[in-house]
Amino acid sequence: MLLALGIAIFHSHVGEPPASDPLLIRTIFNSLTWAQVYWYLGLAACISPLALAHPRWLSRGRWLLLVLGGVLFLASMLTLIAHVEQFKVIAD
Repeated sequence: MLLALGIAIFHSHVGEPPASDPLLIRTIFNSLTWAQVYWYLGLAACISPLALAHPRWLSRGRWLLLVLGGVLFLASMLTLIAHVEQFKVIAD
């Protein structure tokens, strides 16, 4: 299901940042990035049953989820900074 959602996100360009966001954010966090996040979450979901039986898969799944969490954290922080900067310009 997450693979299908990732394909739909990539095909329909859902998650594209607005044109008012800086070029860096629009370049990094486009629909391909969000599609990959869904694909990797699907991969982590497939790995999770193996992690119960084999500790090696537990480590792989943990690293995969840490990387995905880092991507989501980075996207949130950069977007927050960009929007705060926009509000500072409007307030001045």
